[in-house]
Amino acid sequence: MSNHMQTLHRPEGHPDNELINALEPDQMVSAASVPFPRLRLRLGWKIGFWALRIYVLLITIPVIYAFIVDLNGGIKK
Repeated sequence: MSNHMQTLHRPEGHPDNELINALEPDQMVSAASVPFPRLRLRLGWKIGFWALRIYVLLITIPVIYAFIVDLNGGIKK
């Protein structure tokens, strides 16, 4: 990978550019494959994200229903 491609997403003069450019390709792959630790959220955020998941699941029901009804030519009277 060229140096241009490695620094493509960082602005010119970013403090990590020299470090990234000094890495060998296998070092870069090794460093990039380390996952971030799981973020610990407060109870309010957890409740909010669970509410969002439930909302998304509930809102898909009428969307799927409308899609199936439209595939069958709509509701005929």
